[in-house]
Amino acid sequence: HLRRGDSIDDCDTSVKRMKEYLSCSLENTDLIGNITLLMTSDEENKWYRKEILGLADAYEHVTILDVDDLIWQIANQAMMDGVIHDYHLNNYFVYEIGDMFRTWSTDGLIKFYLVRRRSICTDCIDVETRLRRTLGF
Repeated sequence: HLRRGDSIDDCDTSVKRMKEYLSCSLENTDLIGNITLLMTSDEENKWYRKEILGLADAYEHVTILDVDDLIWQIANQAMMDGVIHDYHLNNYFVYEIGDMFRTWSTDGLIKFYLVRRRSICTDCIDVETRLRRTLGF
């Protein structure tokens, strides 16, 4: 989760800083295999989101999916199909659905999180070590 909005002054989530963060965090992960990062963010600027997704281009083994965008698409279709009401189409609903991805860690879908926000603003996360420990090698 990339927190921007009200905490932008507390944790640098600029594109430049996120590039450095991923460079450090993803070091040697190409030795392990393909990685898909699920991005959620309160950022509404489409340019910023596109630039963050583009950071994966520096890694043959990394893909970044914009989960918020996928949720908006599905929610819009569900509303058009009459499955949900139009009052569900708001950022709180999208956040809650995205939060489900963050709480599925017990079933093996999500192994761990790369988070940049006010309360978790580390310089780097050792993804290689976490993956090796999680996957048992």
